Amino acid sequence: MTKKFKEILVSPQTQIKDVLEIINQAPHNNLPSGIALIVNGSNSLLGIVTDGDIRRALLENHNLNETVDVIMNKSPLTIHESDSTGKSNASSIHTDKLKTINHNILIVNDDNQVVDIVNKLQLVQKIPLLLLLLVLDMLV
Repeated sequence: MTKKFKEILVSPQTQIKDVLEIINQAPHNNLPSGIALIVNGSNSLLGIVTDGDIRRALLENHNLNETVDVIMNKSPLTIHESDSTGKSNASSIHTDKLKTINHNILIVNDDNQVVDIVNKLQLVQKIPLLLLLLVLDMLV
């Protein structure tokens, strides 16, 4: 896990109000806005929570003193770091799925630790083969 995301790492037992403050401070620390990474003691990714998840939880009558594990997304979109650099089979990322992505993509290592957070454009720039597949898919 790179140290650059340390400020947005939280445990599943962190209260929602504390996660909200962490998310609020992230852009001031040049970190991705609107997201916190839920990790275990080894910093392996367990899930994420976004400001939108918190907003929806409040509308569903959750309260800010609950722990974040109650509302976290346990299946965020992740891509292994070897896929993001084109070192392995970049075609494993289906172009149909990529077209529907409107949020951040987490790049993880073998230990499921987040090494980068990218948006769709940044991901396509990292994977020339994927860019070619997208262009070809749009032409067909």
